[in-house]
Amino acid sequence: MRTFIPAPILALIAASASGAYAGDLAYDFTLVESVNPSYDLAETFVVDINEQNVAIGTDTFGGFRWVEGTGKIELPSSGPRHINNLGEILYGGSILDPDTGDFSFLPDAPHPYPNRSARAMNDLGVVVGHEYTNGSGCEPFNCPLDCAFNYVYDPVNGARNIDVPNLRSFRDVNNSNIAVGVIISECDNTRGVVYDLQTDEMINLSDQLPPIDLIGRPAQVQPVRISDGGHVIGTAIYGSEPQSPFVWTEQDGFTFLAAPEGANYGYIYPSAVNAHGVVVGEALDEDAGGPIGDWRAVIWVTPDNPQYLDELITDLPADFLFENVYSINDNGWITGSGHFGPGWATQRGVVLQPLAPNLPGDVDQSGTVDLADLNLVLANFGTTNEDADATGDGQVDLADLNLVLANFGSVAG
Repeated sequence: MRTFIPAPILALIAASASGAYAGDLAYDFTLVESVNPSYDLAETFVVDINEQNVAIGTDTFGGFRWVEGTGKIELPSSGPRHINNLGEILYGGSILDPDTGDFSFLPDAPHPYPNRSARAMNDLGVVVGHEYTNGSGCEPFNCPLDCAFNYVYDPVNGARNIDVPNLRSFRDVNNSNIAVGVIISECDNTRGVVYDLQTDEMINLSDQLPPIDLIGRPAQVQPVRISDGGHVIGTAIYGSEPQSPFVWTEQDGFTFLAAPEGANYGYIYPSAVNAHGVVVGEALDEDAGGPIGDWRAVIWVTPDNPQYLDELITDLPADFLFENVYSINDNGWITGSGHFGPGWATQRGVVLQPLAPNLPGDVDQSGTVDLADLNLVLANFGTTNEDADATGDGQVDLADLNLVLANFGSVAG
């Protein structure tokens, strides 16, 4: 039997974008210890993970790769920042080929600043970040502002600076060569931009929000990451609103992230987003046990559905506080760090592996998004039946239809 879907619903679905996982989220927890865990002050941070589920990080004694089943593999230098899907590892001023152990040092750009801080690298070998002068405290967000400028490198054209006044730094770049960065023309006046490195077209995100009421300045927008699906995340101050976490797309504009229970809305920081639009970050939970609360890691499968990650981990060790999230890949794997409480302790690396099927729209968890999923959603449309609730927001509605049709034909694995 063929399923009939009214044309208006199809039109709405076609105009929407999906961004959630099917079913309830649950995660397996892996603690990544230092190479010398007996040293009381040893710390470990797992900072990035690629689509092959290979992670990188650093501890007190050096850098490492991490692979499930193998564990940590020592790198020749500490401080890795990013790993792409070719396995190439980005450092602040160089790229490591892990197979040969050879470093390729990033060349100088025309701008005369002698140092560079690479922030991100895509699968095409395009690197973005900023250059800066010698001297302590010189970063794009610090004064004096003339000590830093944007930096771009690609294997074909070499190193260059984008000739946009006061474009101080790029923070991330996706595989379509779309980058996010910041224009800072004066202290405490940060305007976020989305920049196409191929066409030199630029979108000023601050122009899409009302100016700040008290001082009349443009909205301050701090973008931090961009996904291969074009989702930009960051924080913004605009109008009379406090600092607000957001996800932005060219199609939908700004959508502000809801606060998890107990969180102070001015202290929510999205830190990573995958191609499905799933966002992770941190929030200060004022209801938690510390004197001012505790920082807790958060996931937003949709902008209005925040969940604390420590409540989704099936085997979280006793007294472990999962505070910081650094990355999420398209398979749903998450990296971060935390510590054993209740008081202060050194940071320990964390890798979370999703246990629930990670296939958007696969409502019946068969491994395929097909007519069975569509029929299940349609038969329960307007209800709260959790078996048909693809987005996990408590309602079977247009968002669930959108998710199923947008991923129709997809197969897990």
